[in-house]
Amino acid sequence: MTIRKIDKDHLQTFQPHVVSIESTNSKPENLDPLVFWTLHDTKACLVDLTDLALGQARPKKAGLEEQWSGAYTGRPLLINELAPAIKEKLIWAAERTCQGLVANLKSWWRLFDEMDRENQETGLKIHPVSCVRDLTHLHHQLAVQKFSANTFSAFRSIADATRRALGQPPLAWVGPGERNTTRRLPTPDQARELFLHIKREWLDAVDRWNMVENLQAGTQLPENDRQVSLHRNALYFTQTQDTLGAKGKYYVTVDDLLEGWSTNRVASRAAMARAGLSTQVMHEAIYPTSTDIRMAFHLALIGGGWNVQTLLDLKVKSNAIGSARTPFLKDHPQNSDRYILTGFKSRGKSDQILHGDWKADRSPGRIIRILVERTWPLRLEILGQLKDAQIELQRANVEGIDQILVTRLKKHVLELQRKSTSVWLYIGKGSIEALSATTFDKNARTAQFLRQIIDRINEHKSNIGSTENLPGITASDFRDIFAEYVYRTSGGSVLAVKRLLGHRSLDSTTRYLNNSVINQEGARTFVRYTNAFWTMVSGGGGVDHTVLRQVTERDELLPIHMVRLEEYRELKRSRIKMGCRDPQNPPARLAPFFIADGQEICTMQRCTLCEHGVLTPESLEGLTMRFAELGFLKARIPIEYFARGGDISFQAEMNNTEAALKCFDPEKVRESIDMWAERLAKGTHRMPEFNGISRMQGIG
Repeated sequence: MTIRKIDKDHLQTFQPHVVSIESTNSKPENLDPLVFWTLHDTKACLVDLTDLALGQARPKKAGLEEQWSGAYTGRPLLINELAPAIKEKLIWAAERTCQGLVANLKSWWRLFDEMDRENQETGLKIHPVSCVRDLTHLHHQLAVQKFSANTFSAFRSIADATRRALGQPPLAWVGPGERNTTRRLPTPDQARELFLHIKREWLDAVDRWNMVENLQAGTQLPENDRQVSLHRNALYFTQTQDTLGAKGKYYVTVDDLLEGWSTNRVASRAAMARAGLSTQVMHEAIYPTSTDIRMAFHLALIGGGWNVQTLLDLKVKSNAIGSARTPFLKDHPQNSDRYILTGFKSRGKSDQILHGDWKADRSPGRIIRILVERTWPLRLEILGQLKDAQIELQRANVEGIDQILVTRLKKHVLELQRKSTSVWLYIGKGSIEALSATTFDKNARTAQFLRQIIDRINEHKSNIGSTENLPGITASDFRDIFAEYVYRTSGGSVLAVKRLLGHRSLDSTTRYLNNSVINQEGARTFVRYTNAFWTMVSGGGGVDHTVLRQVTERDELLPIHMVRLEEYRELKRSRIKMGCRDPQNPPARLAPFFIADGQEICTMQRCTLCEHGVLTPESLEGLTMRFAELGFLKARIPIEYFARGGDISFQAEMNNTEAALKCFDPEKVRESIDMWAERLAKGTHRMPEFNGISRMQGIG
């Protein structure tokens, strides 16, 4: 027995609304089947499928012809048949997903147009596609040749859902396989060159703001015409801001700056210009410009290795104060000089965590803190605009105003909500803007931000006679560049890359590591390894793995390297894993009763006080053990006894041990000290007494 209803009539609930081209221009409510709002929690958007019913002959905005994929004819019957499945697929989706799906559908519309033209030219009797029944294996074959796997599957899933609802079998279409392409990345030197340029541009903006504050405070005098202009404009801006602040208004608009010069806007600008004032210069002196904010955003991308959308999605709390405004950015609980930056990756449903240093001027955390503090007046203005827009939208809904106006107002409210929480606010042509997924990489409507930077760098390189130009790079390449950097600096550790990129599976990580830089380096490493390996084997001396690694990673083996290696191997190791250059002759101040006979070795082994001691990579465990022992002893004996002895006291040894531990990873040091302290507390490890008695553990 089952509770399933197996005789459901899908056709009863699936009734596509067919909209003709004429009907779309009459009453707005007729657009409802093709126009709907998504229900995403934070990125709701309006999905408009009307263009697919009407067709499109040219771009809607001038200047986009070069980026446009071409015209397509309208197919009202088809899009109305697919509309329910599209709505079901997108109802909970974010804005970018919706935009991508609509763009994919337009690509299919162009494919149908291409097939229709083939019919006319070749005389094939293929029915034009006006419903899902008209789809044939010829459309399948052409789509496999032209489309990526994502574009292909996007339409197929919608078509299959529609066919099932109409009582038809799904399409037996097999899509194109995933293309296993090798990403072409700039070399490490080229990537660093781009990074340094972006860093300098961002630091120039920070220096500009600091310099203006110093000029206004009187702690610095202007040194050139540029500084004089910035000082004059900042002074006028601040005076206007103070005047408005007395009236309860803290954001200065362009109209506020122009007011008082003339009643005519154009004449006002001319009068201000004669006085050496410019609204653009005022904004540059106080707030980030469009260039400043994009420099900051791309520098944070480089430094964190995050996805673009994850960095854009960081949300500021406008109703909080102090550090609570940025709940995603907190001081490290164990070190106030460091921070933890946490972002949520919507696509992977996982947190991205970044540890950074507050003192690093290129650090993403420090960049974000500077921007949030500097743009706070802009955020307050956005909140005021949002409140007014919400009241207007509510009134429009109550009064039953034209649906088109309601839609426009709702779009405006959603945009203001997005801006009110965005980290990336800036002043653009007199209005407050915030970077989005469609504007973060564009300085103008079509000008690619990184392309402009690379062109400037290449122009400078050509002027100095260099022929090694930087290749084209996009913001998404920064994550691949970061992965390559981590892979290279970690000695080829895929797990290190996986952890820092926040991946759940190694498959995702290996795709990031499939790029031209790592592949070429891997080929060179293989050649070096095999050549060195067979040279050792043929020489009859066996394989020395230490030497083999040096040759493989450094591509060189100098005589001094072999001398240092032999010295290192001959070093005796003490109880705390430090090397000793002369264990048979310890200093008399540390072992006053020791008798050197050429055979007896040091029993004191207080190596951090001894001039014969040598730090090695293996010393970490022993040094942390000794530091925990000294801490254990200090808590249990009188302090005057612990500090007795001057430069050979337990206190001096503890200080020297702490200094030696600074040569190692701080996190590993803390973990090891905690482990030894726990063992001492439980009695599973006992501290020896250094009194020179021969029962002490010797050097092995």
